[in-house]
Amino acid sequence: PEICGSASNNDVLYQFRVNSFLSGTAGSNTGQSHLFFGKSTNGYSCNGGCSIGCAYLDNTCGSAGYGVNYMMYELDFGASSPTLYKQSLLYTHEAGHTAGSDHDASNSGFVMQPSISNGVTAFSPSSISQINSHIDPITKSQCVQTAIRGNGVCTQGAEDWDFFDCGSCTPSPGVCNTPTGSCGSVQGTDTCGGSCTVFNVECGSAEFCNSGTCVSCTNAICTTPAGSCGSNVGGTDSCGNACTLSNVGCSSGQLCNTGTCQVDPCAGLSKRKCKGSCIFQQGVCRSIGA
Repeated sequence: PEICGSASNNDVLYQFRVNSFLSGTAGSNTGQSHLFFGKSTNGYSCNGGCSIGCAYLDNTCGSAGYGVNYMMYELDFGASSPTLYKQSLLYTHEAGHTAGSDHDASNSGFVMQPSISNGVTAFSPSSISQINSHIDPITKSQCVQTAIRGNGVCTQGAEDWDFFDCGSCTPSPGVCNTPTGSCGSVQGTDTCGGSCTVFNVECGSAEFCNSGTCVSCTNAICTTPAGSCGSNVGGTDSCGNACTLSNVGCSSGQLCNTGTCQVDPCAGLSKRKCKGSCIFQQGVCRSIGA
């Protein structure tokens, strides 16, 4: 029989649903039931073009939460063995239908595109919205179970897409993942997807912290002693290394005297009193040579 023909054709999906009811394994608490099969004894093959999987739409926790998956279809196209990636993608696609998602556009690069291709790893925002709309109204105690990872911690965020009721999540103690190359008091993410803060994050030995970002010491900033002036003023850069700045000037109203900025004695004098070693230029009195 065809995998996804119709009830009148007695297709595999229909048989799977009916036989599940007859065996007493069906019901609203099953969530989803999926059949995985390889080459059938009646010679079912996909090399002439066919459906490799199908599922009833919008039926998680419903009376028709069924899907079927032809897991060995790659052999029909000359592959020596099936790949786990494409088998997993096929199942995820059909589970997405049962959870409420329609097809995305062809070659969209998302799980719910009509055909399987390499590099697909995520549901589209449209699929996630459709799935959430179907799953959220379902009474959680009816059939949707808590999603538990191998380490016993329920991880919320991009990996669960609200498929499961994770309940209260307890972050792993002391684990706060901060952005690469950040420093100072850094905002990060804990193991439950919540926000956390790590204080006094330091940079590497060849870096310095500049406005929250680690910068290479090759771009270090040279800081000279306060009040120094002249040529070749020695200072220290942001990485603690000695450095030199040339032609360091003084601020307005000061003059450089043997490497030190001092108050210009002529500053502030009126034009009438600006005499001797003072000169009046551009409306300001200053020492000659200052």
